[in-house]
Amino acid sequence: MLIPVLLFIVGLLFLIKGGDWFVDGASSLARRFHLPELLIGATVVSIGTTLPEVMVSTMSALSGHGEIAYGNAIGSVICNAALIAAITIAVRPGRVDPKTLKTPVAFFFAAAAIYCIAAYVFGRFTRVMGIIMLATFVAYMAVNVLQMKNTPPVSKRRPRRRKCPSPRR
Repeated sequence: MLIPVLLFIVGLLFLIKGGDWFVDGASSLARRFHLPELLIGATVVSIGTTLPEVMVSTMSALSGHGEIAYGNAIGSVICNAALIAAITIAVRPGRVDPKTLKTPVAFFFAAAAIYCIAAYVFGRFTRVMGIIMLATFVAYMAVNVLQMKNTPPVSKRRPRRRKCPSPRR
């Protein structure tokens, strides 16, 4: 009983510290290439944090338990949208540039629509639907990379302060 508890604690510590390193690295990438952190989060960070889920879902599907993979996908979306975003907003509310959010939100709704069509219109997930979903993901990544390439560099200069007019006498 002691070894599983110790392994759990050590794994949790590595997971937490690895997450810190991952976020620090992604933020450094954003600063280095003068890219919006939201775009780095929507590409590099999202893939990195999703890889463990991809492995669990793939192993579930290969072992004949596709329902676990479907449930994981839906549960993950709900957790990301309702839990993680909510905690982030509660801890650090702030302004968001709508232009930066336009692409991720559009693809979010497109993916949800594809999922709903597969589930509620066809009543099953087919290989074709899987290929369409993969193509949607590839398109999402391509659009993000193109947006990053076309993003003007962030100015390193600080805006000049306006001098207050001196009081008239």
